[in-house]
Amino acid sequence: MKARILNILNIKPSESGYIFDLLRVQLFIGIANSFVNVVAISLFIDNFNMSQLPEVYLISAVFLLLLNVVYEYMEKRLSPLNLMKYIILGFAVILFLLWIGLNIWDAHAFIFILLIWTTLIYMITGYAYWGLVSQLFNVRESKRVFSVVGAGDIPAKLIGYLMAQLLIHRMDFHNLIWFSIASLICAYFMFRKVTRKKNWDAIRNKSHGHPHHPPVKSIIRKDAVTFFFKHELILAISLLSLISYNVFNLVDYTFISQVKNKFVSVTELASFITIFGAMGRLIALILKLIFTSRLIERLGLISCLFITPIALAMFCSTFFFTGNYSDYYMYLFGIMALLTEVLRSTMQEPVFFILFQPLKEQLRLKGHIISKGYMFAPSLIIVGGTLLLMQSFNIPITIMMTVKFLLVNILIWFVVIYFIRSAYLRTLHGSIKKGVFHSEEVYIYPITTKILLKKIEEGSDTDVLYSLTVLENADYQEMRSLLEQMLKHPSAEVRKFSIDRLAARHEIDTVIFNERLQEEADNYVRQRLVSALCKHDKNFLFQMSEKLDEQENSIRKVVIISLLNQQEFSQIFKAGSAINSLIHSQSSSDKELAISIISELKHVRFTESISKLISDQDPSVRRAAIIAACKLKVRPLLPNLTRLLAEPANRYIVLQGFQQYGDELFQDIERLDPELSDSFEQEFVRTAGRVKGPFSTTYLLNKLPVTIHTDRTIHSLWLKGYDPVTEAETAMLNKVLDDYLANGYQKISYYFQVPDFQEQQLLESSLYNEVKNDLVTSLKTCSILYRKSEINRVLELLEMDTQMKLFNGMEMLEMVLPKKRSKELNQLFDFVLDPSHTRKTHVKEQLVPFFNRILINEPESFTAWTKAVCIYCSWKIRQYDFLRSLKMTKKLNDHTIMKETQEFVLQAIK
Repeated sequence: MKARILNILNIKPSESGYIFDLLRVQLFIGIANSFVNVVAISLFIDNFNMSQLPEVYLISAVFLLLLNVVYEYMEKRLSPLNLMKYIILGFAVILFLLWIGLNIWDAHAFIFILLIWTTLIYMITGYAYWGLVSQLFNVRESKRVFSVVGAGDIPAKLIGYLMAQLLIHRMDFHNLIWFSIASLICAYFMFRKVTRKKNWDAIRNKSHGHPHHPPVKSIIRKDAVTFFFKHELILAISLLSLISYNVFNLVDYTFISQVKNKFVSVTELASFITIFGAMGRLIALILKLIFTSRLIERLGLISCLFITPIALAMFCSTFFFTGNYSDYYMYLFGIMALLTEVLRSTMQEPVFFILFQPLKEQLRLKGHIISKGYMFAPSLIIVGGTLLLMQSFNIPITIMMTVKFLLVNILIWFVVIYFIRSAYLRTLHGSIKKGVFHSEEVYIYPITTKILLKKIEEGSDTDVLYSLTVLENADYQEMRSLLEQMLKHPSAEVRKFSIDRLAARHEIDTVIFNERLQEEADNYVRQRLVSALCKHDKNFLFQMSEKLDEQENSIRKVVIISLLNQQEFSQIFKAGSAINSLIHSQSSSDKELAISIISELKHVRFTESISKLISDQDPSVRRAAIIAACKLKVRPLLPNLTRLLAEPANRYIVLQGFQQYGDELFQDIERLDPELSDSFEQEFVRTAGRVKGPFSTTYLLNKLPVTIHTDRTIHSLWLKGYDPVTEAETAMLNKVLDDYLANGYQKISYYFQVPDFQEQQLLESSLYNEVKNDLVTSLKTCSILYRKSEINRVLELLEMDTQMKLFNGMEMLEMVLPKKRSKELNQLFDFVLDPSHTRKTHVKEQLVPFFNRILINEPESFTAWTKAVCIYCSWKIRQYDFLRSLKMTKKLNDHTIMKETQEFVLQAIK
């Protein structure tokens, strides 16, 4: 029964503890608010003229601003749990004092004060409640649970209005305040009880010994708007909050004015208010519990923001077509007021609070106060001031006048929603982004130049390199002189950097470089100096070639390559003789040096020499020769290199070499024996993702519809940043995406159908990883199809298992992907993030049929690891006949791990 209720409410079992605890507390707070609301409004309408209601708005605004400041002060110094307790008790005391004032002192004045405090109590208890709720749930959970966790207010007011309807005829009207006081006291003890449960430890421990959030660190800007709102999303939501409050306050005022003219006694007024309020809360309760969360999930947050203004705009437009019938106007406006209250409770408030969830906790809480409290006060001032101004000019406040004001505000409402959409999307981007700094094309001021030069004199090696880079990019006039000075720097890294930059700038002074070569001790720096001098000083090259055998290998390599780049035959012949001597040397280091030199030569072929060295007995020589053959794209050696993939000792180095071969590899492998190329298809697919060019892309696209390694093919296309060109390619990728999503859904079902047995957890873990892999492949396919960088960041977060940021990433995908695709992906995301939550009932299957389905019926849908796990589990539970029957299944011999597992269990059976 509990599972069915949770399914109807669209919440998870893990969330239900918090939700039902909070609902009980909110129920009593809501009952207290409804009683005091009925008393305050009824007494005010009965004792005051409606022209004084704008004064209440203005005074309430002033007190609300002051109370907001007090609340923020308390929030920074109290834990969220203690803050909630103090607010509940504090308002119970205030209501008691107001009751005394109504009975002992000037009742007329205290009725006025009571109406003001009704607003303040409702707002501040709302701050504390939603501030606590926002810390318990992330942005994805909030879309489902906020409508439910905020639903306690609706039955509370329904109960309060109905009880008030029964009690107003049986006791003094102002004594109904005692029911509010009693409800607040019950809420206090209820809250103390539920927050002592173990599931509240996290939030309780979080708030021990220090404020529950640090001070907000805002970006330093000069404009007052940014200083006050702290974040553009808070500003956007606050603007919408202001507009919506204007609409709600205007509707409330007009409706109360009409009610004032219809009823005479306070009892009749109270009866109408309670019945009207009860009807609205009953409708809101049904909608909020069952439909709101599902509507938000289906339409998305931004689309849901349009529901209230569209509904109100349609209602307002009907007034222009109904004719001037005051009675109809009254009832029609009453229905609109009822609709406004329902939409405000069921749609507007949950969406408002969800929009803040991508923000950090301190900004989230700050946003709640600003948008709800600080914006309500200006709205009261705007509405109250406008009404007073109209009264002073004797402008009647009619329903039609209110409708015209509403239409203007609704128009602004639509505009602000688009502003919110942009701010919300940027916030989601910011919540998951990585910071990267680029120092290219910079302009620096003279004072900055002095700082950088100071860093070069006194800073660390990193500071020096960074400062030199910035100065060069800024076209520093004395850059050559500065780099030449750095040739004497103590750090070898700085000296290497200076040599390379002077060479790149063609500003080499051979005299200075010769002097430095005589003093240089670091081998790599010496190599860079010799390379530069050989290129720019012919005499130096000649001298070095005469003493070639006396040089260390790194210098010999530089000199030989420099000789081969000359035009004189004698110099080229000398270099060739040196290389030939190295190739036929008995020393492995000489052979490696020869290979290193050969790999640098693009215009000279050494096919026979490399072929010989690939078969050398020394592994290091063999590896170097393989890399050189690939780097030089020696096509005749490609079949031999491909066959080396079958040798574990050479496989990794051949794959590295194929990356050096580049895109032309996939043009050349078309000439290979098809049986040979198909045998190593997986390796070629992997390599194709790591090289750029049209041949590798064409190879992958040709393999996509037929290969059994589709996930690897998609991964390779994703790595290449492939962008589909034709409609046929797009259709093929969409088909792959649909298949992987369907596979993921099917595996989720299998996960819950895993039979109960000894190794159940191992098999469930394997199926869980299958679903996660299908999700990753689906995301990569979406990245290819839709070219959204946000998807790649979500993939990184999925790999890092950063849940909080991942929830924000999921929300962002809903903004940038088509609704259908984001909804399909979210089904897999929900399982990966919380496998325990499922809304379907699954029947456990028998063991052998379950294994048979994975190993025999659908082996193409599962990875080799999952199939190997099934074979292992079959052995553990002694299904020997089943294992023997698998021996003849050829489908299970397509991967090493399955072969080894099958051989192991069959040997164990013997």
